[in-house]
Amino acid sequence: MERNLSSVRTSNPRRWLALAAGILFGATLSAPGLTPLERDAALERAAALRVNGDWTEAEGALQSLWESQGSPPDPVVALAYGHMCLLNGAAAQAEAPLRAAAEGEGPLAPDARPLLAECLHVQGKNAQAVSTLQHILAEGPSLRGEVSALGLLARCQRAEGRWSGEAATLRRLLALRPRGAQAEAARFHLAQALDGAGQHFAAFQAYQDIYWKRSSSPFAREAGLEASRLAREHGYALRRLSPLQTVEAAQRWFKAGRAADALDLLDAIPARALKGDLAIRARLLRVQVLYALRENGKAVAEADGLLRDAGPTKPSLLALLKAAWALLRTGDHAGIVARGNQILAGAGDAEAIRVEALHCMGTSAYVHGRFAEAARTLAKMEGLKGDPATLASGRYKRAWCLFMLGDVAGARTLFDGLVRLSPGPELQDPSTYWSGRCDILLGDAAAGRARMTALADGRPPGYWGWRAREILATTGETPLPDTLPPAPGDWRAALATPEASLARELDWCGLEPEAASAFQPIYTARRAQPLVAYTMATLLTRAGDPGGGLAILRKAFGPAADQYDSGPAWLTVAYPAPYAGRVKTLASREGLDPAFVYAVVRQESDFDEAAVSPVGARGLMQLMPSTAAKVAAEMGLSAPTASGLLNPITNLDLGIHYLGTLRRAFSAAGAAASYNAGEDIVGGWTTAWGPMTEEQFIAMIPYAETRHYSSQVLWYRHRYQQLLGSG
Repeated sequence: MERNLSSVRTSNPRRWLALAAGILFGATLSAPGLTPLERDAALERAAALRVNGDWTEAEGALQSLWESQGSPPDPVVALAYGHMCLLNGAAAQAEAPLRAAAEGEGPLAPDARPLLAECLHVQGKNAQAVSTLQHILAEGPSLRGEVSALGLLARCQRAEGRWSGEAATLRRLLALRPRGAQAEAARFHLAQALDGAGQHFAAFQAYQDIYWKRSSSPFAREAGLEASRLAREHGYALRRLSPLQTVEAAQRWFKAGRAADALDLLDAIPARALKGDLAIRARLLRVQVLYALRENGKAVAEADGLLRDAGPTKPSLLALLKAAWALLRTGDHAGIVARGNQILAGAGDAEAIRVEALHCMGTSAYVHGRFAEAARTLAKMEGLKGDPATLASGRYKRAWCLFMLGDVAGARTLFDGLVRLSPGPELQDPSTYWSGRCDILLGDAAAGRARMTALADGRPPGYWGWRAREILATTGETPLPDTLPPAPGDWRAALATPEASLARELDWCGLEPEAASAFQPIYTARRAQPLVAYTMATLLTRAGDPGGGLAILRKAFGPAADQYDSGPAWLTVAYPAPYAGRVKTLASREGLDPAFVYAVVRQESDFDEAAVSPVGARGLMQLMPSTAAKVAAEMGLSAPTASGLLNPITNLDLGIHYLGTLRRAFSAAGAAASYNAGEDIVGGWTTAWGPMTEEQFIAMIPYAETRHYSSQVLWYRHRYQQLLGSG
């Protein structure tokens, strides 16, 4: 998983001191006459440093080993050192050992050649990289190897401006039917290559195809803009749609998370072409799109205009509701109340709309700390028919209003009702926890302990159960102990056998996917052996397939990784920690606990580099392009393109800096909430509510999504602290 980090040199002012320390450490192990056992031990220690995120120390230790080599050099040492240099961004330093490994004999040479090609490409030696890649392709690599080689070959040709060659390479790549973001990137780059080669109409058609037929593509908006440019420059005809077709297409784009594209389509409809119900439908959609784009002022103006022109119809009232929620972002409580009253006056017997209006008005008072007003407003929702989730949310906020006003008994009554009626854990778990806390405050310690015990013994483990266990610990109560199988021992022991030597050497070299593939036949033959199953699960997780690793772990050991008391042996499989050197360096730069960074990445994307959310957030840390541009400017960097945010190096650099900025302004809970909802909004809550404990802040978050998000991040942080020994 870490091979993608090769194009950035580690920007750590202590890098060279750490590298020197690593060299000194390695020197003690690499004196002339090093025995095979000593060499293996040195490689094992260097690999442990790499996995732990101590990349410069690992590089120093391997450099010492490399410099002690005779001729020909040990291919394992050469490949391990070259790859480590590449991970650290020292491509020039990586070239000699990678070339030695690639040109040598033995089973590691085919795995060294792609790294050598990447190393050459990073240095701008694209002609040499192309030659190496052509050699790889001529050897008939595996499907995964062929896809990887063709992708890098296309990048080399692009860097050299060899557009026709790149187009041919990308067509060959697409013929192999790659999946997901890799396929979408290949299609977009093929269109660019055709454009560069002067095949403008073919490029125009390719861009149009991406824009119109591949609504989930992360390149759709860029493709649409490029198609429009070519249409202007060459007089090509863009697809013509009727006003109805345009509104329907905008609706599809909006549902697919392409709000900006939806707004472009709506803007393209001449005002005179929209009449009657279609005009109202388009204006309501426009309000929804503007709200999604956080164009709050424009959304309010559009909704006000629709109400003025159409009167209190259902579409205009729905638009006004969206405007009220937009005003909640800006803190305009008076504006929300005014529009809420307009909605209530015009809603008649439409109880669902009345519920939504009261919920918005009550939420606004709640976030401003006006708890008495919020309680009165939210109480008016009772007895009305509406969305069950909205009604439950209103009761939950009203419970907190009563709690903050000192009516603990009233709060407990509402929390109890939510425990019985709430359909899912998002409200049930915090309601159970705080119902128990209310019991304790009211002097009924036995009832409080009973609630906490029920929550702490529940499965799967999570934030509120963890906090309940902490409460029980202070009272001397002990939850039911987890039943865990004995850990099978050090997974590397299964790699110490002669039949696993290739997998062991690939693991030493940091080639986790290749190591997992090499170990697969051993697992297939001996899957009933606990240590073999555990090793296979660990290798898969390290190779970027935590789902596969966890499936093997659960089959062999049951829910060993799904317990509160699960130790690092099990959490290693359940909680992957890739990009360790990069995360450790950037987290240190920002004063962050790496466990917190990993928790955010886990919650945001589950480590999917190509993840794109319905609202357009991208990459590992799910950065919005507008947020990324702002953060890049703060760092003195150029704003990345939307597709550039899918580069894990760029995404981590910007995302961790942004997270560090939030953490310096807020507690960990506030930083997690801000990452999801925005720092201005969360700053308003903290100002209105004043100081409070972490669990109270998390529980009081008014947005269900942000409340669940924040509790998950803090739970994952706890798990990663258990794994990494931090915190």
